[in-house]
Amino acid sequence: MPPDKRFDIPFDISRNEELLIASIYKNFFALIPSKKFAVVDIKRKQIIRMLETDYYVASLAWAPNGSRFAVLFSEDVTKQTLKRFGPLNLFADFLGHPISYDTFYLAIYDSTGTLLCTERIIETIPLGEGYLEWNR
Repeated sequence: MPPDKRFDIPFDISRNEELLIASIYKNFFALIPSKKFAVVDIKRKQIIRMLETDYYVASLAWAPNGSRFAVLFSEDVTKQTLKRFGPLNLFADFLGHPISYDTFYLAIYDSTGTLLCTERIIETIPLGEGYLEWNR
C-alpha cells in the first residue's frame, strides 16, 4: 500500500484467514466513508485487486467458504429527496443537524474481486445504516 493510503473499517477476513477485504482511505483522519476497497492475499502480503465504486462502502462480508464476498453500498440521495423540505427536516436543518437519506445496494463479488451481481435493496431511507454478516 502506498504511504499516503491505509486499510480501515469496514473490513473482513475470510474464515481460512487467507484473504482480506478492506476499505481504503487516504492516510489522514476521515469522517466520510470510502468508495474504495481492496482484496488482499494475507499470506503473500499482496493486493489482488483494488476497486473504486460510485457509492460508499458501508459493510463487507466473506461467504463462509471464501469463494465470494458481499459489499453493502450506500448512496446519499438527500439532495434528490423531496422529503428534505418537510417541516421536520427544515427544523433539523435550522438546528444544524439535517436528516440524510440513503439508498442501499448489495453487490456480490468472486474472491478475485470480479463483480457477479448488484441489487438495489432499499431506497430513500432516512438516517440509514447497515451491516452484513454472511451466515452458513
